[in-house]
Amino acid sequence: MKRGKSRKKKKDKSVPILIATIIVLIIGLGIEAYMLRLTVLELRQEKDINNQLNIEKQALTSDLKSIEDNYSLLYQDVQEIYKSCMNEGPCRGHFPGISWYCNNVGDEAIDSPSHICSCDPSCNLKAVEIIL
Repeated sequence: MKRGKSRKKKKDKSVPILIATIIVLIIGLGIEAYMLRLTVLELRQEKDINNQLNIEKQALTSDLKSIEDNYSLLYQDVQEIYKSCMNEGPCRGHFPGISWYCNNVGDEAIDSPSHICSCDPSCNLKAVEIIL
């Protein structure tokens, strides 16, 4: 009879160990599933951030194109200024076709102008007397 009792004691000890092992495995699988879910959520967030950054990149690229176009226009305008009368003769500092109040030699006169001056495209001064 001693034999029967020892087998029963072994069975009694192995069942709780088996149950504990199963519980530990279930808890481990639950933790792994939770961690996997967190990883998936994090990947989705990263994907959303990446999409948002791509949209911002496209907007910035469009803005850069617009700025480059405006820069090109400004550069052309500066080239036209250099072609104007900015540094030559009595029209120095003035653009062709733009009028200003002046004296008879083209000097700017705000208080008592006697002429209205302008420059032609060849930077020749044209002074027209003001008739009162």
